Amino acid sequence: MVISPRRWGKSSLVEHVTNSIRKNHPDIRIALIDLFTVNNEEEFLEKFAGEVLKSSSSRWQEWIENSKKLF
Repeated sequence: MVISPRRWGKSSLVEHVTNSIRKNHPDIRIALIDLFTVNNEEEFLEKFAGEVLKSSSSRWQEWIENSKKLF
């Protein structure tokens, strides 16, 4: 989790680290979640589940099927 004032390079830092991980470990899946608009646990869980499904599925149809199984 990265927290700091606006325009201090948080997104650039995360992008740099994720690009490095993807380059050196292509078998690792990464889910980036922006929690700025999340106001409660339910919204967090919905956003978390959606991003994990998107990062773990390679095709749209597969993503839909995984979503159906999860929910």
